[in-house]
Amino acid sequence: MASSSSGAASSSAPPTSVDASKRSGSKKESPERRRRSRPVHSVAALQPEASAAVDVTVGTLFPKNEFELSSGAKLAPGSVRIKYSIMGNPDGKKILLCPSMSNSVHAVDGFDPDDQKDHRGWWRRTIGHGPEFGIDLDHFQVIVGAPMGSPFGSTSPLTPGGPNAEEPLRAKFPLITPRDQALHQKLLLDELGIEKVFAVVGGSMGGMQSLQFAANFPDMYDRFVAIAATAQTSPGTVALRSVQRQAVRMDPDFMNGEYKENPKHGLGIARMFGTICYRSPKEFDERFDWYPSVLEQSGDVSFEVERYLQHQALKFTHQVNYDANCYLLLSQSMDLMDIGQNVGTFQEGAARIPPSKAGMLLSYSTDRLTPAQDHERLARVLGQNDVPVHFEVIESKFGHDAFLIENEAQPLNIRLKAFLNASNTPRSADAVHRLVKDMFEH
Repeated sequence: MASSSSGAASSSAPPTSVDASKRSGSKKESPERRRRSRPVHSVAALQPEASAAVDVTVGTLFPKNEFELSSGAKLAPGSVRIKYSIMGNPDGKKILLCPSMSNSVHAVDGFDPDDQKDHRGWWRRTIGHGPEFGIDLDHFQVIVGAPMGSPFGSTSPLTPGGPNAEEPLRAKFPLITPRDQALHQKLLLDELGIEKVFAVVGGSMGGMQSLQFAANFPDMYDRFVAIAATAQTSPGTVALRSVQRQAVRMDPDFMNGEYKENPKHGLGIARMFGTICYRSPKEFDERFDWYPSVLEQSGDVSFEVERYLQHQALKFTHQVNYDANCYLLLSQSMDLMDIGQNVGTFQEGAARIPPSKAGMLLSYSTDRLTPAQDHERLARVLGQNDVPVHFEVIESKFGHDAFLIENEAQPLNIRLKAFLNASNTPRSADAVHRLVKDMFEH
């Protein structure tokens, strides 16, 4: 599914431009006309190798002022911290990259001075030096801020409540929303002395931050990208995440958030259910054996997909050791995503993005956590407001996680390149639209 710069949708044929002024009165499209982009052929042969020569600076900033949240709660002066990384051409156009819930500041391979470990980059096939990458560090400088609330170094339940405090806030950490996280990203730019970035980019929770940044700070960017995200979380998605949170809270070791050791059982179940949400039945049906096995030691019957989910749980709770309070905080924060927060309606929130900007909204065909209609809704509102926006559903069997799958990088990279490299911001959405149209025709 692809849309033109007006924000309107195309048919399953090559995408065509639609006048936004005519769209509001158009008839509802039938299911047979639901749009899908065609997969890129021979993608495996086109995948870029991860850039092995990226010079990355990693640091942490400690702003002195208090931080007021959307709820009215305030983080005490000296309690806010922002971990970040910077990579790429210092003289290039600047891109603010907002990580998702599971991702740190290590978008590319690099060493972390805090834990003294090498980290594998979560976008190592999308960011690098050379034209084969979606974000070419020869031309761009990328700033990555660890999101507020995450266990990856920024202000969170793991950090103390003030400069003289010794104990972490744990469950006492106040409620946050993606709007607060966007303000936290703005504070990072302020502390670095960056008045404006060329683009703000993010996927999943990072895409929510990108959209809130776009709506709240229109003078601080030219282009915005949201991938596998939403401008307002739907009740269907809240339902999925609520089960994950309940699994954590029901663990006897959780102790209302005042645990001494991370409640691994509840977190493991939450991760297993989350993995089901992040991927797709199509992938599972193609990837795993349909027939059960009998385990040698116990004699129990087990399916391959069960063992995969158990592996993901162990990886999350033992290798990553994701903090339970951070998990609950970010899960609820994403449920509270609303571009109209503090201003009124969804339409009023989206209206803060001016027509002088340009956006790209990318969804995946099998994403059941943030389904394509979430982005389509925003694209239509932006189109009605004359904001140039490219909306597209990329065909993939990997569900919500597709933007993080290394072998799925190429379809994303070619769209990022077209959007970011376009010389004129109002025409950047059209540049992607023309690219996709050409792919259909050839």
